This record gives sequence, C-alpha cells and structure tokens, in this order.
Amino acid sequence: MVGVVVDIDKILKADYLKNIMNKRVKSKIPSPNFLSENRRGQVTIFIIIAIVLITAVSLYFIFRDKITVGNSTSETDPIYNYMISCLEKTSNEGISYLAAHGGYYNLPGILSLNYLGRDINYYYLNSKIYTPSIERVESELENYLFDKLNVCLDFEEFENQGFEINKGDLVISANIKENEIDIDLNYPITIRKGETTERLKEFEVKIESNIEKLLFVSEEIVNSYSETPGFICLTCLEEISENNDVEIKATPLSEISLVEDNIVWFSVSNSEYELKWEFIVEE
Repeated sequence: MVGVVVDIDKILKADYLKNIMNKRVKSKIPSPNFLSENRRGQVTIFIIIAIVLITAVSLYFIFRDKITVGNSTSETDPIYNYMISCLEKTSNEGISYLAAHGGYYNLPGILSLNYLGRDINYYYLNSKIYTPSIERVESELENYLFDKLNVCLDFEEFENQGFEINKGDLVISANIKENEIDIDLNYPITIRKGETTERLKEFEVKIESNIEKLLFVSEEIVNSYSETPGFICLTCLEEISENNDVEIKATPLSEISLVEDNIVWFSVSNSEYELKWEFIVEE
C-alpha cells in the first residue's frame, strides 16, 4: 500500500492566501453604483462650466459697444480734454504759487512773514535752516491741486448736454524731476448718455519746470548765509549764480521798510522759465 502523506499546514496556508487575493481584487473593482454617481458628478460640472462660458460670451457681445473703460471715445473726448486742460491749468497755477511762497501752499505760521500783503517763508531764522525737502514741495503741490481741482472740475456744461456724470474720489500724485513735473490724477468718473456708459479714471500731464534747480540753489544760498549770519557774501552769490545759470537777487528789507532791518529777501529765477523762487532769511 502506498502511503499518502498530506501536509495539512500547507493546504491551510494556500487556502488562506487565496482568500486574501480574492478580497484584494474585489476591493479594487468599483461598484456599478459608484461609477454611475461619479459620471453624473462630472457631467454636472461640465454643464455648469458650459453655462458660465455661454453667459460670459453673451454678455460681452451685448455690452461691448455700450461700455468703455479707461479710454475716452469720440463721445467723451470733450470731457476728457476738458479734464486734461483743467489739470494742466491748475498745475501751472500751483507751481507759480509755490515758487512765490518758497515751496509752500500751507505756510507754517511761525516760519512765515506777512509783508506788504504777501506771505513769505523763512528759510533761515534764529540760527536754524528751514528749507523744505523736494518731497515736502511735492506734497504741498498735491494739497494745492486737491483743493483747486474740486473747484475747476465743474461738469455742469456737459450735464446740460444730456450727460450723466458720477464722480469718485480724487487722488493726486506729483513727481518733481530735473526739468519737469509729472502730475497724475486718479479720478474715476462714470459717464452715461442714452444707452452708452463709459468710464474714465487716469489723467496725466507733464509740466516743464525747473523747480528742482531753484530749490537746490536756494539751499546753497541759505547754507552760505548760515556760515556768516547777518552778512551777505556777494562773491558767494555770484559763484552760485554762474554755476547754476540762474539770477539771484538779494534785497535787505531795511531798504524798503523802516521796521524790518535784519531780514533779507531772496529771489531766484532763470531766463528759460518764468518762475521766481522767493524766501527770506533773518539773523
């Protein structure tokens, strides 16, 4: 009789491994219900995207000829040109005003003198120098423009022509360069007439000006005066004048007033520009 030896342990191990493999295979196969729900979710997303795209394209074609943002068109060119003209005119007036007041729009009370009806700013007083920085002059010009533009920008004439104009907040930036001042006006306005709506926002002008040089020369004059307060170095003024191609006038107020005897009125100008930069010093 041939003996048959059966290894029970091997059989049990083989069955155990087979059961594990069957479970793993089944777990990787998604159920029909899961596949169906997943497909429905994807289809829903595609439908939503398609609706959004169709709506956006439709709105573009409906309103593309009725709404303009950022640039003027033939319909609003007169309003845009009016704003640029107002900005340029007011900027020139502001630059002249600041030059006549030593770079200030709002003069510091204790650092200014009202003389013959004019407010003049001190650049040197009680052994201290008070020349403004270029950043301070830029800020003063911005303040001037903010106040005056609100008066200049009057749209009543255009409103009488059938325009409806809604104005936003006015923001001004002034940047003083060597021979130029850049004025940027951020002023969002919405213009409506009939079925057309247009929006304008940014306006810019460039003003030829030598304010930077005039301020620099003024600083040199004051520094020279501070070395010998009460005494005007004429040779120093001549040298500063020649080096910077400017005309410097120094007028002691004692020559035109019996009251003010320690004050010197300075005026700095250049033949290329009409500006006169004025300030006073006192021992």
